[in-house]
Amino acid sequence: MRYLAEFPDYPEPLPQIEGFEDISYRNDICPSLGKEIQDQVYLTLFCDYPKLEDRETQGLRYSLFIQDEGADDYLFTTDDLESMKHFINGFLKGIEK
Repeated sequence: MRYLAEFPDYPEPLPQIEGFEDISYRNDICPSLGKEIQDQVYLTLFCDYPKLEDRETQGLRYSLFIQDEGADDYLFTTDDLESMKHFINGFLKGIEK
């Protein structure tokens, strides 16, 4: 539970998403989960604080990025964890074809 060491004030467990691991890093604004999807290509899911007033950017809670050779591209953001899981499943099925 790396997020607890990096973000000791984070008030709840990180979501469980198959294949993702806790990659939280203190210099980020919130905890994160990551998954390598191809050689040196990663999905990173930032899990911001539950209360809007605790978020640094006041944005949506879950933000998904793809990282490839140092470039970060935004894929999807939402306040609803189930919507994020649905997006991730669809995205992963799309790249497996």
